[in-house]
Amino acid sequence: MLGESKRLLWSMFARGPGAACGRWNRCLSIALSILSASAFAQPAPPATAPVHRFYNTAANTHFYTITEAEKLKVQQTLPAYIYEGAAFNAYPTSAATAQPVFRFYNVRTNTHFYTIDAAEKDFVAATYADYRLEGVAFFAHPSSVAGTLPVYRFYNTATRTHFYTISEAEKNAIVQSQPVFAYEGPAFHAFAAAAVSTVPPSDAARFLAQATFGAKSVAQIDALAQGGYRAWLDAQYATPAGTPHIDYLNAIRNGGDRVDEKHAYEAVWQQFLFNENQLRARVAFALSEIMVVSNIAPDQDTWALASWMDMLYRNAFGNYRTLLEDVTLHPAMGYYLNMLGNDKEDPAAGFKPNENYAREVMQLFSIGLVQLDPDGTPQRNAQGQTIPTYTQADIEEFARVYTGWSFAGGNVNDAHQFDRVAENWTQPMRAWPSHHSMGSKKLLNGVVLPAGQTPEKDLRDALDNLFNHPNVGPFIARRLIQFLVTSNPSPAYVRRVAARFNDNGQGARGDLRAVVDAILLDADARDVSVLAGTTFGKQREPVVRFVNLLRATDAKAANGRNSIWWLDNPDDHLGQSPLLAPSVFNFFSPSFTRAGSIAQAGLVAPEFQITTETQAIGSSNFFKRVIQDRTFGFADIGRLTLDFQPFVDLANQPAQLVDRLDVLFTAGGMSAVTRTALLDMLAALQAQGRSRSERVRAALLLLFVAPDYVIQK
Repeated sequence: MLGESKRLLWSMFARGPGAACGRWNRCLSIALSILSASAFAQPAPPATAPVHRFYNTAANTHFYTITEAEKLKVQQTLPAYIYEGAAFNAYPTSAATAQPVFRFYNVRTNTHFYTIDAAEKDFVAATYADYRLEGVAFFAHPSSVAGTLPVYRFYNTATRTHFYTISEAEKNAIVQSQPVFAYEGPAFHAFAAAAVSTVPPSDAARFLAQATFGAKSVAQIDALAQGGYRAWLDAQYATPAGTPHIDYLNAIRNGGDRVDEKHAYEAVWQQFLFNENQLRARVAFALSEIMVVSNIAPDQDTWALASWMDMLYRNAFGNYRTLLEDVTLHPAMGYYLNMLGNDKEDPAAGFKPNENYAREVMQLFSIGLVQLDPDGTPQRNAQGQTIPTYTQADIEEFARVYTGWSFAGGNVNDAHQFDRVAENWTQPMRAWPSHHSMGSKKLLNGVVLPAGQTPEKDLRDALDNLFNHPNVGPFIARRLIQFLVTSNPSPAYVRRVAARFNDNGQGARGDLRAVVDAILLDADARDVSVLAGTTFGKQREPVVRFVNLLRATDAKAANGRNSIWWLDNPDDHLGQSPLLAPSVFNFFSPSFTRAGSIAQAGLVAPEFQITTETQAIGSSNFFKRVIQDRTFGFADIGRLTLDFQPFVDLANQPAQLVDRLDVLFTAGGMSAVTRTALLDMLAALQAQGRSRSERVRAALLLLFVAPDYVIQK
């Protein structure tokens, strides 16, 4: 009977969704019944088996199966399902004192529900029309027996679905930090799952290249491979923002040194290099290139720059509406785009408010230039032309909103203090009502602000008007995808991420944590088959490459600091440096394309805008100097020393050395051409009697200028 059951089971899988059983989920239901029925005939108690857990990125829910065939089918055919490893162990067939755990499929939400309670099973089947009983998922114990642990059940009040975990730590974390999950107690008792690798090491390394500045070590890759994407992300979200940039400056001042602009750059690199909040740092860096403040202004205040980065770190996983307001009221932005001290109109004198911030907050920080469909593609009128999102008249109306704001700390009721108040670069700007335009203001989509509102009310209403514009989701989704994953995301990818921006699954709009989750866990980011496509990937920014090198070689200075300052010169440095973009449009445009095959294919290549002949040669020489010298710093105090010893230890085993470089820097994607070139070079250098250290440095230099590394796939 068992052999016949297996043949029928594989027959159904082979026929797919069009089979006689109607839909794939029903086939699985029948398959589970077949497996369960055939198992009843087994005379010996069965061994336990892992119950596999998947995260459904489309529905923001989880799916569990003990069936290896079903696990394989999900991995092969459902890219939205991210495998998270074994959740726990249970019995695949009946066992003494164990009872069946029943599985339901919700046809409306495409989610599953599990219960060991036969009465609950009957109640759900009789009461909820959307739930289809699929049979027995596995067998577990209704109460504690020797060797078992409780499997805890939560009800997600937003998605109206259930979540199950045997992990006490995960249960406690959810109870403490996710109020949307209602704890319902133990669902049943099962066995702890044996530790298994949930993610191939190459996939783990590729994930780290997208979510951080790159893998720091093989141990870090292995840890992610062991724990899975979800556990890594949750741990990163729980990691504090780290030592504030402001505190770094305070420590220097308290040590008796004078603080100047170079220390603001040091504070940025200190976070990049030494803090464990790598996801937050990577997202904050991306946000700093969307909402640009630059010391090219010129002469931004040092404390303003540090405070600005602290604000971005604080908001990296927060709500975009909060970020938008914090950006608007930060004095660094106020100074950079002229909202600081922006006065109301004076018709008699022919004076109008400055329009700079009003224009850029729409063009660059929220809605973009043209109306977008939910998948980020431009809408077009009957003549095939794109449709502008705003007009010059709209800019003028919004400019009047952003009037009357100056430094915090003064007497806002004294009109004369407006442009004379003491500078305060670390606190949000405050409003002087006497300098605010008090007339009505016509905003987007027919919204009109009535005359006489306070400056604060006008500002909140205007930012709400922008935040709730349908463009914001796809506009910001595309920008963040471009910075983290790929320059040319598919419209479907943008649509899925924008949908999470619009609703995080709990009814909230603008949740950046949900957006980051959606970007990194999307099938387009995780499915290795996508790598083969000619449209996928991006150039690693020069700053990202440099951070990757320094972290992967455990670069440290004797005083625990760094002396990395100005790297924006393309002649002999990177051609890019945090907080030193040439304009509010960043170092490169998201729509830049390179003439030739890239442009002919209709693709963009943003980072190539700064990849000039000068920059390509200059940055290559820069990496050569750093790798050859094994140190970097603009001053001896804070000079970083790179540790190549882990690579040197492998120098006499060139194949192993190249394997190590491959997994760390190219996520297992090194081409045969590059691998052969590295091995041939290492062999030639060894034959010449070059030291192990020299060989390692030559290999690193060659890899860091090779397309395999420069282009992130």
